[in-house]
Amino acid sequence: MKSSIHFSAINVTPSGDVAVGFTDNSDSKMPIHYYLKVNEVRNGWKVLEADPVKATMKIAKGDIEVELDLGANSAKGGGAASRRGVASNAPGADLRSRRLGLRRQDAENDSPRGVGGSLRERRALREQARQEELAKERELEAKRRAEAAAKEEEKEKEREAQRQAEREEQRRELQLLKDELKAQREAAERERTERRESARQDENAEDEN
Repeated sequence: MKSSIHFSAINVTPSGDVAVGFTDNSDSKMPIHYYLKVNEVRNGWKVLEADPVKATMKIAKGDIEVELDLGANSAKGGGAASRRGVASNAPGADLRSRRLGLRRQDAENDSPRGVGGSLRERRALREQARQEELAKERELEAKRRAEAAAKEEEKEKEREAQRQAEREEQRRELQLLKDELKAQREAAERERTERRESARQDENAEDEN
């Protein structure tokens, strides 16, 4: 485990978080690149500390802690690896303390592109960061669309309720108009009936005279 970690990048994100890039070379045929913020965990690895000014990081997996300088490999004196919780007076503690104080040695031998890590690693880390950023953007866009759809649905419900109220008002007005016309027809019919009855009475009176 100690010889498997290469520290290749450290950045401050736009949101102010400190993120580090490192490679787990436990399996030399399939190295795994990581780009994690402080306190972020992936595949058991957790970033405990990261100092962009000193260009150092401390990571842990299980009971193993690894502290490295930027560009260093944990097997080449650029940092220290220890089991978490080991007392300072334990066997080998002095050696680990000396290693902890070492700056990155042979970093250029480990990386043909210098302290910043190999070109392949930097590309992999940038691609991983880009994919994570794209995923966040897609998530935010999906959330925005869902919120917009919910608002539009609510507005449509309000519009439908308004249309329903308008239709109901139109039906009431139409019914009132029908009732008024019916009353007018009935009144006219009564008036005609009264006139006819009055005319018959007048005719009967004339016949009697």
